[in-house]
Amino acid sequence: MLPRLRLFEIEDLPGCPVWLRNAMTGYLQTVIALARPYAVAAEPLAELLRSSGERRIVDLASGGGGPWPGLADELRARGLEIELTCTDLYPNADAASRLPFHPQPVSALAVPAELGGARTMFSALHHFAPEEVRAILAAAQEAEVPFASFEATHRSLRGLLASLVFPLTVLFVMPFVRPRRPLALLLTYLPPIVPLAVFWDGLVSMLRTYRVRELEAIAAEIRRPGYEWRVEEIPVQGAPIPVTAVLGRPVVP
Repeated sequence: MLPRLRLFEIEDLPGCPVWLRNAMTGYLQTVIALARPYAVAAEPLAELLRSSGERRIVDLASGGGGPWPGLADELRARGLEIELTCTDLYPNADAASRLPFHPQPVSALAVPAELGGARTMFSALHHFAPEEVRAILAAAQEAEVPFASFEATHRSLRGLLASLVFPLTVLFVMPFVRPRRPLALLLTYLPPIVPLAVFWDGLVSMLRTYRVRELEAIAAEIRRPGYEWRVEEIPVQGAPIPVTAVLGRPVVP
C-alpha cells in the first residue's frame, strides 16, 4: 500500500487566487455532475437519515457544491425532504447562486452550534491530517448527529493512473463550467494554468486519501457507547476506483 503523503494542495493555500480556486472547484463540481461517482452515496446516506430521523444536512468543505444538485434529488426520490446548508472555509459565490450556502466562512474543525443536523463531506476528508480527521469525527459524535464522508479518490496505483487523465478532462470540461469566467477559460489553454493546477491537486488528493483500515483505526480511537461507526468501500460501476465511505450515527435505544 502506498504511504500517505502530507503534500499541499493549491486550492487549500490561503494565497490561492479566488479565480483559480473557483475555477478548480467549479471544474470538480461539473465533473461530479457528469460522471456521478457519488450516486452510490444516495442509499447509505438515505439510510443514515432514516435511522436518525434527521432531515437537516450541513455539508462541510463544500467547495463548488460537489454532488449536491443531483444528490438532493436522489434523496427526495427516496421520500426524504432535506434542508441543506453548504459551508466552506472559502465560501464560493458562484456555488452560492445554485445552492443554499452559509454566507460566513465555516471550518470543518469548528462547526458553529447553530448549524445543527447531519454532517456530510464529499471529496474533503483527505484534506485533513489524521489528528484533524479524529477531531471532525469526534465532534459529530459529541454533538450526537449523523456523519457521512464520501471520497471518490483512492490511494493506490489505480488512483494514480486515473489522475493522469485529469489535465485532458480539464481541457474538455472547462467550457461547460458555469458561470463561465473569461480569465479561467483563457488560462485553461493559454497558458494551461488551470489544467496543471487541477493535475497537481488531483494527484496529491490520491496520495492523501485515507484507506479503510486507517479510517477504522481513527474511528476505533474515539468510539464510545451510544454511537456507531462504519467504514467501507463502495464499488462504482464503470469506474476504476471505489468510493470510500465513513458513516457514523447515534444508536437509537
